[in-house]
Amino acid sequence: MQPNFQEIFFQTFSEHRKPITYKIRSDSNFPHDVQFLNSLIHESRFELKDIRTEKRTVVVPLTRARWEVREEVSKNNLLETPAILTFGRVKSVRWIIGDIQHSPPFEGTLVDEDDFISGNTRCEIDGFFVGDSTHVGKTGDIEVILQGYPRHWQLRILLPAEGWSITLADVPVPNGKI
Repeated sequence: MQPNFQEIFFQTFSEHRKPITYKIRSDSNFPHDVQFLNSLIHESRFELKDIRTEKRTVVVPLTRARWEVREEVSKNNLLETPAILTFGRVKSVRWIIGDIQHSPPFEGTLVDEDDFISGNTRCEIDGFFVGDSTHVGKTGDIEVILQGYPRHWQLRILLPAEGWSITLADVPVPNGKI
């Protein structure tokens, strides 16, 4: 019998409307955690200029659709909340859009507002997954990829084999509602 991951997703996350903090584990739960995070951030949006790189950390402030409470609201009134997606112990980061590849320094913003990539680009996340290089590489490094639209962009993040972190944390809003 196959587990019903949709049922597990809703049982895990819809029991309360409190802010969610979700960390991907590096053990045998890793592939499942990647799929759950993909569900949590699907159709989230962010401004390219807001992505920060700090030492070996990449921080993506985003607005997240609350898919886990979809059953509680009408289909045309999906709830949203501010959230932070953080990648720790990053080895490298690449922004790819069309034929353009950009590797930022490890301090500051991913792109400047007047950068050739357009720092004002609003991006929507269509997928989060493990890159093929993870499986074919001999280093043991893990590549995770955020991808979306417009223009089929990818944010490719290379993590070491051990000691990395990926965390999604909803930002509590002042009135307590999410």
